[in-house]
Amino acid sequence: MGEVSTATFTLEPIPTHPVRSVLLYIAMEAEAVGVADALGLSAPTLLHAHSSARRRDGVHQGIRIQLVTAGGDRLLAVDRIGTIPAALAVTHALDAHPFDLIINTGTAGSFLSRGAAIGDLLFARTVQFHDCRVPLPKFDALSRAFTQLSCNDAELHAITALLPARLGGFSTGSSFDATPEELAHFSREETLAKEMELGAIAIVARERSVPLIALKSVTDFVDGHEPNHEAFLKNLAFASEQLAIAMPKLLAWLSDPLRRREQFA
Repeated sequence: MGEVSTATFTLEPIPTHPVRSVLLYIAMEAEAVGVADALGLSAPTLLHAHSSARRRDGVHQGIRIQLVTAGGDRLLAVDRIGTIPAALAVTHALDAHPFDLIINTGTAGSFLSRGAAIGDLLFARTVQFHDCRVPLPKFDALSRAFTQLSCNDAELHAITALLPARLGGFSTGSSFDATPEELAHFSREETLAKEMELGAIAIVARERSVPLIALKSVTDFVDGHEPNHEAFLKNLAFASEQLAIAMPKLLAWLSDPLRRREQFA
């Protein structure tokens, strides 16, 4: 296996002071309901008058939480999954309120060849786009947007031990399936999670200088034999339950800087 590439961009670090406000982005309502219940958040309302995105608000572990979903398409009545709805919703939320941290959570595909199992928790070290192929100098790096997320090595070790979760590189694209070129890319980069939002949110976070972390749960295998969309629907409820269990643990850790410092000692 070849050497894994180095990230081009780096996000703001997690603040050393107590995290007091979190923007929690989840693409689909089915992924969000259990997390919202676990955190005691409000019923959903529109995030913005000119957007389909929805918000749920509350306080958990002393942290002001705003959970944002992309909402449903008015014509087709399905969740507005993907990069563009994610970037728009996060941008609208940041326009309205400042936040100490963005957390992107939800579900993702992973790899049997990497030892993944359905329902595994995956925590992102980096993210990049796997379906942006622009063979022009510097434009290729810009379009791939390979980004180091906000945790340092000690924080990554502490969080993945706490949840527990597996740590690795995430890759964002707009399709459930993968081309042969993309499969080769995943192998070369030792990708842990294939998903559809994080890369776009990372661009917004970089432009707004807001820290970003990401936690996903496995619904399907990119290198498995079952069609990805069938596995996703079959395993969505179970994977979402794992996120609802994990999120209060993660927020409790973020709210306590003394605990974080003790773990790094």
